Amino acid sequence: MQYFALLAALTLATPAAAQLPEDACYALQMTPADLAARPERGVRALYVHFIALTDLDASNKGPWRHLRISALMAAQGQGLRDGAAGALLTQVAECRTEQQGECWAYDDASMLSLTVHDGQTLELRTQDFIVADFGESMMASNLAETIGRESIYSLTRLNNGPCPVE
Repeated sequence: MQYFALLAALTLATPAAAQLPEDACYALQMTPADLAARPERGVRALYVHFIALTDLDASNKGPWRHLRISALMAAQGQGLRDGAAGALLTQVAECRTEQQGECWAYDDASMLSLTVHDGQTLELRTQDFIVADFGESMMASNLAETIGRESIYSLTRLNNGPCPVE
């Protein structure tokens, strides 16, 4: 009986992952001190906007969430490695809600996973996710600090709706 009580207590103490939101902005903004402590981190600011599909009714949306990811690259880490220091790079992606936030970019090669904790914190994990300036510069970088090795970002919910970078 004590075993079941302990198991129940542990289950209740572990925060459950929340559903992926439909219209929200999450952000990570690194200070110069944060960047100095993480020289491998080449992303100065990261924004994830869950886009509301207002032109579709609920029955047509299906089990999807659509994202716009924007990264302001730092002059270190992968930002420096890829020649993207200071660039604002973006990517769009879609996620299947029933697969715990497994997402891919429209190039079908870049993957990431998202977990929402308590509605306020978003954990982004990737081993290879390209962000780029698809305009004149055609500059690109990767959210993975080392391609093939997992990079983890923890973002905080800013608001409902678009991110301020857009």
